[in-house]
Amino acid sequence: MTDERRHTAIDDVVVHMRRHISRHGLGPGDELPSEIDLSRHLGISRTTVREASRRLSALGLIDVGVGKRPRVSHLKPDVLHEIVGDALLTGQVGTADILEARSGIEIAMAALAAARRSAATLEQLAAILADMAATLHDLDAYADLDFRFHGLLAEATGNAFYVFLVNGCHGAFRDSMAIGHGSRRDAAELRHVQALHARIFEAVRRGDAHAAGAAMQAHFTDAIAAVNRRRATNQATSPTIKPRGEPR
Repeated sequence: MTDERRHTAIDDVVVHMRRHISRHGLGPGDELPSEIDLSRHLGISRTTVREASRRLSALGLIDVGVGKRPRVSHLKPDVLHEIVGDALLTGQVGTADILEARSGIEIAMAALAAARRSAATLEQLAAILADMAATLHDLDAYADLDFRFHGLLAEATGNAFYVFLVNGCHGAFRDSMAIGHGSRRDAAELRHVQALHARIFEAVRRGDAHAAGAAMQAHFTDAIAAVNRRRATNQATSPTIKPRGEPR
């Protein structure tokens, strides 16, 4: 079998397995046909089936193990984490892009959190907010706590996809928080950041969805402005590199 035909056969198996999951309404933990069964049913080699299973496993759709039947996997944010991380690594997206995208997601998320939060979540949010105030001048510690704060808001929505998005973008979200925090010019601006988080918490505590969304919007507007200001300052202070041969 040529490489082209082999890849086409693998693609066909992938499509078949996806359709099988959809047709039978399978969910996390449910078993899929064995490698031998698929090979016989489709009339292809077990090697081809194995390669298709590996591809779906890498995408986080199924779990495979030696001597075990494949099963539908639970959501794995690691896949999304790698994709977003690589996009940042290669410069295809930047911190401001991440913040703008987060803004659209988290404004609605905060509103839902206010409508659905539990007493236990409020207690956890309050504790994290207090820890954030105590580590205001420790960039790394504050960024870690900031991510936990937003992660708890995602959990408070009761919407599994919000949790998946936030956890899947953990590295990018956490780094954007650190960069935003590091863009503050003085202690007054740092206190302002903390005040914005406190405003979000208070709206969620009151169960005021509209106020929670507005508070989150104010938080991101402020963060994006700080990052853009820092980027503009860095560009203005960077030395000009002239083409080779041009007088300096």
